[in-house]
Amino acid sequence: MKPLVVALALALLAPAAAHAASPTGEWRSSSGSTILIPPTDGGPSFDLVVASTTGAANLYVATWVAGLEGTQFRYVSADYSTYTGTFDSRSGGTSIRLASQYGDKSYTWTRQGPLDDSSTSGRWSSSSGARFSVIPGPRGAGWFYVAGTSSTGARTLGVARWSPGLEGTQFTYVMNYATHTATLNARTRSTIVVAGVSTPTTWTRLDPAPRRPRGGRDDLGGRGGDRRWSRAD
Repeated sequence: MKPLVVALALALLAPAAAHAASPTGEWRSSSGSTILIPPTDGGPSFDLVVASTTGAANLYVATWVAGLEGTQFRYVSADYSTYTGTFDSRSGGTSIRLASQYGDKSYTWTRQGPLDDSSTSGRWSSSSGARFSVIPGPRGAGWFYVAGTSSTGARTLGVARWSPGLEGTQFTYVMNYATHTATLNARTRSTIVVAGVSTPTTWTRLDPAPRRPRGGRDDLGGRGGDRRWSRAD
């Protein structure tokens, strides 16, 4: 009987493994919002940006439900409601069902495709002690996002756009009502010098640089406002 028991156990586990999916990419909610999820580090949580139909954007941290990594996650919204997202096993990872903790709100997220990486996409460590993540925005919208984490752990989301004529090399972003100018070292693509309202800082790349596009300019899109949590420059 032991081989039969093992076989049954494997059969029960197989569907869960098959249904596990990656949340990374751009999603469109049935509410009309756009959800942007940058690549994760494989840990228990990941960032997600929700851009509303008005262009305002919120930064959230989603956490995998224990034992359901890759299939179900939770996050707390701006109105302090807890939402649970569950990959629809029938969709092959292209659909997520989202429900509020009280069951009074439910939405469906549909995968739109991968994020449009650029020369500055990814995670960066600042000489100020803060960390930043450059997150592509919705395709063709002309804006993208900078998510900052201060040395105390406070989170901030800023909206960014390329400097005219310097796409892929220099961008400006607004965070905590201040405008910062970020210039990439185009030769190494491993550092960014940021100038703003205080002493210039240097960001050092934490991830491998995105692959260069085969054609066209090195660009990424985005749209929206920023959610001001606290200072992280």
